[in-house]
Amino acid sequence: CVSPNNNILTQKYGSDGWESRSTIMSSSVHPGPQVGCGGAGGVHVHDPGCMVDNNIDTYWSSGVSAKTVWVGINIQQYLALCSYTLVAKKDRKEELNNIRVDFYGIPDNIDISASSEIESEWILLHSKADVGEFEESALSKTFIVDSTGSFKDYRLVLTATNERTFIIG
Repeated sequence: CVSPNNNILTQKYGSDGWESRSTIMSSSVHPGPQVGCGGAGGVHVHDPGCMVDNNIDTYWSSGVSAKTVWVGINIQQYLALCSYTLVAKKDRKEELNNIRVDFYGIPDNIDISASSEIESEWILLHSKADVGEFEESALSKTFIVDSTGSFKDYRLVLTATNERTFIIG
């Protein structure tokens, strides 16, 4: 499985090794596929691609208060991921405190951009009932997946006990 030091979601393996590429992402707020982040600043700083663009000034926000949200990621190649990292936005770290995370691989026959997918058809790779609290000195948490499989589409489901606006940056 792949667990490189760099952000695999913004890279592809080409003939000359690892190269940069835009991400294709969707979310419960933006269900259609979207490419990249849309740039730093302005109204696009909360698009799904901003969650993984390695820019500290951008982030993904659910935009609405909810108990459960999801983010879909198309990495455009089949890779088995070993781990994933959640990064809290420094001034909004409490938005990710004590949430549940479920990380899925999505089989090829399912459209990752559709919000009406049947969760039972997804492959659960990792689940953590309570991620604890994010602190000033530790704004990121890395999770090792429990099982691996080679997928090009993944989905991260975030659940809280009370409604909140989720922010990942």
